[in-house]
Parts: sequence; C-alpha cells; structure tokens
Amino acid sequence: MVAKMRRNFSGAFRAEDLGTGAWRLYQTSPQQIDIFLRGVDGMQALQLLANAFTELGIEWREGSALITLLADGRVASLDASSAVVHEPLVGLYDTLPLQRFDAKARRFWGPIFFLVRLPGGRALISALTRSRRS
Repeated sequence: MVAKMRRNFSGAFRAEDLGTGAWRLYQTSPQQIDIFLRGVDGMQALQLLANAFTELGIEWREGSALITLLADGRVASLDASSAVVHEPLVGLYDTLPLQRFDAKARRFWGPIFFLVRLPGGRALISALTRSRRS
C-alpha cells in the first residue's frame, strides 16, 4: 500500500496559464510559493482558476495529482498529471560549510572563469597546465 502525500496552503493565490495544459499558481505573501501544474483540462481550469481562491490543497496520487481549491466558501477540485511545488527556504545555504572566496582567491579564479567561457578557452587552459606539468 502506497501512502498518499498531501500539502495544504493558505493565502491568496493567483493563476497564470502557461499554455498546453500547464499552469503556474503563485503566492507572493506571506511567503513566495510557486506551484506548477501539467496536464490540466483547459476549460475546467479556466472556470476554477479564474476566481480568487484562498485555500489550496494538493494530493499526489500514483501518476496524477488532485488539486482542491477553496474560493468564497465553495470547494472545487481538478486533476493534473503532475504538480511541482517550489517553496524557497530562507537561509538554506547559510548553515552549510561552503567555501567563500576572499579577495586573493577572486583575483586568481576570476581570469580562469573568464577564459573558460570563451570559445577554445578550456583547450587553452588545458594546454597551459599540460606544459607546466612536464
């Protein structure tokens, strides 16, 4: 038996039609959340997503996702073939022990990164490092 996964979101959401059955549901406050839906029936989505909704629930099932919307006290739902939630976490990288570039390291690596982006730059760097090894 596979457990169902469900997420509920509160707040004012807006909908953006990305075309060919793809939709972006987004919220900017109190936090930024982007929900991308694929495989949504166009007419059903237009009727439901045209209204402002304040509650949104996503239930992932095997091979599909059920989206439940609450707007003006009415509950409506629509099916999508997939639903992806992007919820940025503030300070995610602050706790990781990532190396920081100081001024000396930036002076060294800056020209190298510039050369790598140029056409043939990687070959030039490879040739320079090969000649110094021998």
